Amino acid sequence: MNDIRTFHEMLDIIVSSFDSEKAISKRGAEGWTATSTKSFFQQIKHLSLGLKNIGIQKGQNLGIMGRPSPDWIIADLAIMSIGAVTVPFFPDEPSDTVLYKIIDADLTGIFILDGEAHAEIKNHEHDVKFLIAKETPNADFLDINDVIEKGKEQDKKDPSLFDKLGKNIHPDDLSTIYYTSGSTGRPKGVELTHGNITSQIIAASKRIPLKATDRALSCLPMAHSFERFIVYYYLASNVPVYFNSDIHELGKDLQDICPTVITAVPRILEKFYDKFHGKIENAPWPRKQIGRMAIKWAYERKPESDSAGWRGVTASALVFSKLRKALGGGLRVMITGGAAMPPDLYRFFINAGVPVLQGYGMTEASPVLSANAPDAHEIGTVGLPFPGVEVAISDEGEIIAKGPNIMRGYHNRPEETEATIDNNGWLHTGDMGFINSNGFLTITGRKKEIFKTSCGEYVAPTTIEQKLCKSTLIDMAMVIGEGRPFVSCLIFPDPERSKGNGYERRIQKIVETTNLLLEHWEQIREFRIINDQLSVNNGMLTPTMKIKRHKVAE
Repeated sequence: MNDIRTFHEMLDIIVSSFDSEKAISKRGAEGWTATSTKSFFQQIKHLSLGLKNIGIQKGQNLGIMGRPSPDWIIADLAIMSIGAVTVPFFPDEPSDTVLYKIIDADLTGIFILDGEAHAEIKNHEHDVKFLIAKETPNADFLDINDVIEKGKEQDKKDPSLFDKLGKNIHPDDLSTIYYTSGSTGRPKGVELTHGNITSQIIAASKRIPLKATDRALSCLPMAHSFERFIVYYYLASNVPVYFNSDIHELGKDLQDICPTVITAVPRILEKFYDKFHGKIENAPWPRKQIGRMAIKWAYERKPESDSAGWRGVTASALVFSKLRKALGGGLRVMITGGAAMPPDLYRFFINAGVPVLQGYGMTEASPVLSANAPDAHEIGTVGLPFPGVEVAISDEGEIIAKGPNIMRGYHNRPEETEATIDNNGWLHTGDMGFINSNGFLTITGRKKEIFKTSCGEYVAPTTIEQKLCKSTLIDMAMVIGEGRPFVSCLIFPDPERSKGNGYERRIQKIVETTNLLLEHWEQIREFRIINDQLSVNNGMLTPTMKIKRHKVAE
């Protein structure tokens, strides 16, 4: 694995080293359908040659629309195997964002891989040269199977062509452009090379080694830079990958697959906790009391220093075994990233026997900068720097990083590239933090999100929001106060728990309790309950479930 420098080389290693009957799988109407390593490789090979046959050239950009699936991975690797560049789309992106990416990336074509993707491209069918689809509703679309057949014919004519194309791809060649859906402003295209991403696959093998007996469930969009990289790490390690294409079916897929490894954003873990907590609160009195005591113990125990004792053994057997079963019952690694995870929730899952490992990164870093590991783990931190990555703290307290994983730059934005990567090659993350005496990194806030009140005091809103959202009554919160005399907060209630009288009074109590934990200038003086739900579809959340502050503020 240490020899991987391009995705074509990764494919060579996979096909020459492994022969799995279940390399990648997807649930269909009649159950799970598996694709073998051999079939997987052949489809990639023939699709890439078919793309070459219809005129796709090295360096041209092609989009992919669709939910996570084997087809998504096959299209992606086919694109990159001829030196073309993948531009991933999130499911359900707003029409104006789709058009912006088509124009900014100068897309030559787009893969349309499911019905939802057909709806997403509906208003933009004439904005690109090629639309390649699983189902072709009209003559404007190319059938992906026809393109594969063209590739088969090309392979018969010149069996060495695929390898020739691969040898013409270099580590510094562009492999993908990710459009970051940040919490402020227009999306920026992050240019990542083959070498950027493959360096992360090599690093992952050193930090979190996988086993031959592992099974991976993939439940995040492939446009999520961490999920896409980790899926390629699974494949390069001969770990079978099962794709969850509907997050509402995640619970069922966990029971079906019993994965040993999975990645998730903190929001998914919060939802599992809420459901688990709700079942305890609705249980008969004896079970409710036992459950409450177990949760209290899990929140309070310091696993790095306190022994589990009889309370822990009892809680594990009678209460937390059910939580572990809901997560499939076989997890040995659950990696979380994409957003900050509250330390007390992190502690809860660790004490409950769920092997959560928190990491940190950003798309501009391909994406991992640091991560906890099974043998190197500190709660409240985001772990040690990833192998090969150098992490430091600037004089201003900002986290900076350099290494083979750092992006080439922002697409069509040289000035912003220069503002983000300094002359010495350090990527300025925009996050504030510190490194402790053991070398573990802790995030303290977002540089741009730390605001200054009109009284001259600085406030980190994320920390306050996390304290508020410990309550199951609150779905999300947004603290505001830039240039204002005091701090205020927008409260977005949990729709299932905000029904009935007295909700506002209970929120008032939560705010008052939270204020006791804050400095006087950080305390919330006013709050407003907003019943309109935030979502990706209405443009108020990023696909990684972060609040788009500028949109909500409008």
